[in-house]
Amino acid sequence: MSEQHLSATAIDAFELGQLHGEDEARARVHVTTCERCRGDLEALRSARERFEREVMPRTLPAVIRRHRRRGASLRRRLLVVLPVIAAAAALLLLLPRGMDLTPRERILVKGGEPALRGFARRGDRVFAVSDGAVLAPGDDLRFVVEPGGRRFVLIASVDGAGHATVYHPYGGMTSAPLDKAPRIELPGSIHLDAAPGPERVFALYSDQPLDAQPVLAELRVLGARGAAAIREQRVLDGARARGATAQGTFLFEKAVE
Repeated sequence: MSEQHLSATAIDAFELGQLHGEDEARARVHVTTCERCRGDLEALRSARERFEREVMPRTLPAVIRRHRRRGASLRRRLLVVLPVIAAAAALLLLLPRGMDLTPRERILVKGGEPALRGFARRGDRVFAVSDGAVLAPGDDLRFVVEPGGRRFVLIASVDGAGHATVYHPYGGMTSAPLDKAPRIELPGSIHLDAAPGPERVFALYSDQPLDAQPVLAELRVLGARGAAAIREQRVLDGARARGATAQGTFLFEKAVE
């Protein structure tokens, strides 16, 4: 068995065909010789197949119908997934185990630097959302946080139209508590609307809950400065002054044909 192992993100990227060149070749050789990583890859495939075969067809149409009956906003719908979906999806995001195949992948350590990561589903494809990624209307976006020992998180965004939204807890007024885990997949997903342009997502970590209203106000001010400002700004100074001890962010562009 190899002394090093593929990280969860590397295994997911390998399965989705998103590794190339030496990285792809190294991962392919590794999973043929490492029993643990081969088992992780097989578990990933099994979980995805079971999720798509048994869970998604049974739950997603009902969720969409329910939101439509309630007159949910066409701009965005929060897909409130059942616990079984969260359990199945969690298998797709195994904890990192060391081998660094990409510059962005890091080993998690207790009390380390917090981070925010995005994962999108487009049809049958699941992929990591890197900073500056181009997404499309209809994509479903999920969030994974690495709290680094922080107790609370508030996730909010501003889009190119200047709209500010609290994504976690969805529509909430204060930060949500975090489990004591190095990596947490947050429940639910965001169904992206057809509004084009950039959208920047912020994760605000703190040791006490933050009030969402001042954060939304700061995001609206940022949105009013235009697309270039949204693309460039990576820290909310007001949130830091109000008690955010760390921040994570990524930007995605929404392309509309």
